Amino acid sequence: HELRTPLAAIYQFATIMADGLAGETSAEQRQYLDILLRNAKEMRTMIGELIEATRAETGKLRIRTRRAPVPQLVDEVVVTEHPIAMAKGIALSADLPRDLPPAHADPQRVRQILINLIDNGIKFTPENGSITVHARVWEEDPRMLCLSVQDTGMGMRPEVQDRVFERLYQDERSQSSSRQGLGLGLYICKQLVACHGGRIWVESQAGSGSRFSFTLPIFSLTDLLEPVLRRGNALVPAATLFVVDVVPAGRFLPRRNLETALLECRKLFEAGP
Repeated sequence: HELRTPLAAIYQFATIMADGLAGETSAEQRQYLDILLRNAKEMRTMIGELIEATRAETGKLRIRTRRAPVPQLVDEVVVTEHPIAMAKGIALSADLPRDLPPAHADPQRVRQILINLIDNGIKFTPENGSITVHARVWEEDPRMLCLSVQDTGMGMRPEVQDRVFERLYQDERSQSSSRQGLGLGLYICKQLVACHGGRIWVESQAGSGSRFSFTLPIFSLTDLLEPVLRRGNALVPAATLFVVDVVPAGRFLPRRNLETALLECRKLFEAGP
């Protein structure tokens, strides 16, 4: 955390100079400032990865799960990453059904996982390649969703696939085509997926691209409430607080309809499983 403070000052003053707020700069000076800013951003990313990895190792990596619409999350990530992929001549797209059930996940962490996997694909995919994000109900367990990021990049050897999620691991043969990172991105993805109760894996063949997949639980209100509402369960706590948000579909909800909705919610909890 202490590394962030001087780095923030470097980035701030370099931005001021690059924007010409501290006086006119020559073309050569702007070129040097662009290099400085690019490396400052890369350093900021590395520091963030180190902090996340440390949190994972000390059991302090936290997620806040809720009902998360997967198509919306994927669309947001694709829009964010599209300019980066386009700058390298890579086609980035999503291929998933719009009627997917919602995930029980932390939306911010799901975005983090997807961005990390897409960035990884961009680094190892040559110009005129493609990256596609897929999502579906997992065939092996209908209670889970499976999200995948597939690229047409360089692929990886079997021995690399076995170690790619290890902390600080980097394939020596692939470093020439990517930045000298810390080897923490995929490790952090693995830890975040594990926090959600899912798993992550890679399918790849050297020279034929890679497909990174991970699973997330499907949101089920019944599964969430059953352990608490089940009578005779010794593990049920003495008191449980439920918060129910009644959100109108339109601009407002007439009082009569609001009272009806609240009554239905009350009946639901009183009835139990």
